Amino acid sequence: MIYKPVFVVGHARGGTTLLASLLLQGGEFGPRVNPWPGPLSIKRLANPAYHLWASDQMERKELLLDHFGGRDVFCNYGKELIKEDVVGLDKELFINALTAGLCHPRLLHKAPQNTFRIKALTQVFPDAKFVAVVRKGEEVISSWACRPYGFGANVSWGEAHSEDFDPSEAAFIFARKWLEGLDYLSGCLQTTTNLLTISHHDLIYRTDSTLFKVAEFLETFPIVDFHPSDIIPPQDWRKRVPEGCLDHLSQQLERGNDLISQITKL
Repeated sequence: MIYKPVFVVGHARGGTTLLASLLLQGGEFGPRVNPWPGPLSIKRLANPAYHLWASDQMERKELLLDHFGGRDVFCNYGKELIKEDVVGLDKELFINALTAGLCHPRLLHKAPQNTFRIKALTQVFPDAKFVAVVRKGEEVISSWACRPYGFGANVSWGEAHSEDFDPSEAAFIFARKWLEGLDYLSGCLQTTTNLLTISHHDLIYRTDSTLFKVAEFLETFPIVDFHPSDIIPPQDWRKRVPEGCLDHLSQQLERGNDLISQITKL
């Protein structure tokens, strides 16, 4: 039996890797990622290559795609992934695959796309806890733009097809998916008590108090095996976004950012 597993969810480029990495420092949660080339380093998450490696190790995307589908969904994120039941899911096979090699008291799994599977995962793990990290839309779009599938890049649509997007088109898609995640989290918060939502800003700039809040929710001890100075604030997002590409998204960004203010106070 898996004791109170923890799922870190939220939005891609929203801070899920940082929170999961911090939780892994305490020793209660696992499985730990394989060293590359040493123990998981909070400070080195500022390095894009290291961050991507750590994220992939914790996310285990292929495992999720095998059991829940979604290979044809852009960036494996969005309302197309909503799964609110376990029909068609081999629960025993999924649990065994997800927990293979677990040698810690509690399972921790980080994957933004699981935002849309909170209800289904609760049916698989009735005592699971979910912690969502949410971030302002302008910053999410900027951070997303720096990825290989960002502005001006050839964007992969799973195994279906790919296209080249100009910055305005890419920003529109990223904003839409960001908003879909926030809307779904908001709905879940109205019907469940196993979900805590924190802001990326608080995780970066109010780290100690935010981690204490998370620890209390997860019924564990506060994380002490790190130094706050290891958390490096992100670069100014304004320097990354092509001029004018967010102008037509003001209404979506305003609504999403207002939603963040609401759901992080619940």
